Amino acid sequence: MRPFTAIVRCVPLLSLLSGSGDCWNTFVTTRCSVAGDLEGTSAGGTSYDNHSPNQEASCPTVSFGGRGYSGGSLPDSSPQDLNMGLMFTARETTEPAPAGSQVAFTLKMTVRDVPLGPSEIDLDDARATLSGWSDLHGHISISELSRDCSRGQDYCLLRLHATFAVSGTSPDSTLSLTGVTLDAQDGYERVMTMCAVIGE
Repeated sequence: MRPFTAIVRCVPLLSLLSGSGDCWNTFVTTRCSVAGDLEGTSAGGTSYDNHSPNQEASCPTVSFGGRGYSGGSLPDSSPQDLNMGLMFTARETTEPAPAGSQVAFTLKMTVRDVPLGPSEIDLDDARATLSGWSDLHGHISISELSRDCSRGQDYCLLRLHATFAVSGTSPDSTLSLTGVTLDAQDGYERVMTMCAVIGE
């Protein structure tokens, strides 16, 4: 019996060494879209907005439930925090605006104590943060916020639909976002790959 047992135990090792067989890579993908109006003034008095054609907006990260990113497992915030990474491009509107006066805004907005499901939340410094800005005023209306963790805590899937407006200040500067609509949906992906060969 001992020789037979030794041979059986070598089979998986030989398979791994030869690279034969299929492996699976599982991960979470996020589709997110955002649209809305951005306006502001800089410390030097320059004004800007994103009302010109071809001013892009995107939401590269959205997370809820203590996740550092959509579908991720690394704790990054309180369990009821809704985190939204927002990117807007705008142009200077102070006349005469210099050529190539496009400005990129990367904003992280966090809303605290958000329940699952629909909700209406007034935004201020006690309830929300907007990176680099304070004295917040605004409101967020969430018509859908759900999480599906049926595949495990490492693969929680988020669905979010929200509209909001918020304004804030920094030293001698102002920023306002109005009419913002954000839609995010996670998807579970399982892709077949070739097993790695030991030594590669």
